[in-house]
Amino acid sequence: MATIAPRRRLSDMLANDDETPLRIRELAAMTGFTKQKITADIKAGYLDAAKVPCGTQSVFLVPFPEARRWLGTIKLLPTDKSA
Repeated sequence: MATIAPRRRLSDMLANDDETPLRIRELAAMTGFTKQKITADIKAGYLDAAKVPCGTQSVFLVPFPEARRWLGTIKLLPTDKSA
């Protein structure tokens, strides 16, 4: 039987320096947005992601810094105004 990995919460993502790219489903689970909404933002150019092969399908991977930038843009994270 396969073990399901626990979902990473938004607070966990902020506290961790791990810069592993996020899958759409992980980003959706953290934010409460649907996978379709996040995919639409990628296709509209609001969120940069790489489309990579995964078995017989493809998945979008969002680089960690890009996910943080996007979350700040949509006001889910505070943005650093001093930079």
